[in-house]
Amino acid sequence: MVERPGGILVHRRGSWWYNGMVISGPRVREGPGASCFGVNKLMPAFEWNRAKRLGGWFSGALLCCLLALAGVEAGEGEDENCADANGDSRVDLGDAVHVLTWLFRGGEAPRCGELSCIDVNSDSEADLSDAIHILEWLFLGGENPDCPGPQPVVYEIGHVVLFFEDSPGSPGEIPVDVFYPALAAGEGRPAASGRFPLVVFGHGYGMEALDYAYLWETLVPAGYVFATSDRLSDEDVLDLEDYALDLRFVLSRLEEEGAEGDSILFQHLDGASALMGHSSGGGASVLAAADALAREGLDLRTVLLLAPLGAVGYPILGDRHPAAEAGLIEVPALVLEGEKDCTTPPVFHSRPIFGALPARGSSFLVNLPLGDHCGFADEDGPTTLGCGVAEVGFCNPFFPFINFQGETLGSIEQTRVVGTLVRPWLDRHLKGDPGAHDLFGDRLSTEDVTWRRR
Repeated sequence: MVERPGGILVHRRGSWWYNGMVISGPRVREGPGASCFGVNKLMPAFEWNRAKRLGGWFSGALLCCLLALAGVEAGEGEDENCADANGDSRVDLGDAVHVLTWLFRGGEAPRCGELSCIDVNSDSEADLSDAIHILEWLFLGGENPDCPGPQPVVYEIGHVVLFFEDSPGSPGEIPVDVFYPALAAGEGRPAASGRFPLVVFGHGYGMEALDYAYLWETLVPAGYVFATSDRLSDEDVLDLEDYALDLRFVLSRLEEEGAEGDSILFQHLDGASALMGHSSGGGASVLAAADALAREGLDLRTVLLLAPLGAVGYPILGDRHPAAEAGLIEVPALVLEGEKDCTTPPVFHSRPIFGALPARGSSFLVNLPLGDHCGFADEDGPTTLGCGVAEVGFCNPFFPFINFQGETLGSIEQTRVVGTLVRPWLDRHLKGDPGAHDLFGDRLSTEDVTWRRR
């Protein structure tokens, strides 16, 4: 595991550092006119020299005081996050004041994200020079703000197995693998500070949790709790309704874990959740979502379906067909399908599900032209090869003499595309990140996919 930076504040050599960035240094010199922004203590000596670029700190302070009284504002910057310290979606005098108040008066931290979003001069420091840079740009024709923008914290992956009993869908215990943001990678390591959204995943028929490692390796470092179980969907003849009951039960029990004082997830779930699944796990997710949305207390915000099963048939049985229940899903859904899928052909499965979803403009069907069924699992997953052999049997009964399926994308590339779409989708719907909506749209435009919206 490659070590990644977390959200850590440390004091080193007289300066405060956050995620490797200097946020304040020794204050060694007092500057005149500082009371304009409440800077009535000390100013870093190197910043005093920089302030002379305004024609003297007193002149600059007097100018900003007069402009503050006049309420002069600037238009929006090129980057909606860069320099937007007060989080009002525009860059103006208020942002410089916000930075100065935060630096010298103990005011609120920048609202635009990580501290790099106010590093407008790209010197890897968030300090007085950035406030001066904003003022110069606004009123003296200075250079445009140019900062790295907000840099999300990247978490290590912790893992624990929880055992739940009394599911209405399965007798005995259900072992659930839970992957969560941790302070250090490993088994049972302490969870990282904060509260995180929850994703409960249902794997495909005859497959295992490890077949989908790419999903938790994508989502957990980004601040998600990801849960799945090999116990779900592990029977030779599967009742899809029982599978759905298990998924809903696991979702409910994990939410309870977040409120139990002796759980590793205690106070680390924020209540927002998603159901996700592949193949039969996708079909079960449809049924579980339809049931969960009818219950109070579960904040289910979205459903993600990878080549979902739309209709039951041996060896997957049940009285409820996912395509017939999809109309009850009153939350946005992302449906991903492979055009070369012969196990759950899109025309019989994913498209009927998508067509039954409420037409509110918030759900998407994304088609991977060279995608197949088993490409939604890791290439080196323990049962991916078996899945692939079965798919060859469905697609190419005369293989190797005749190959009806033709060229496919391959698991490595197909899982990469899935990861690039799933992350911004969840960021938008579970974290409420407004920028993720545009990022998802950009990914649809740049990846080799076709899509429809409903």
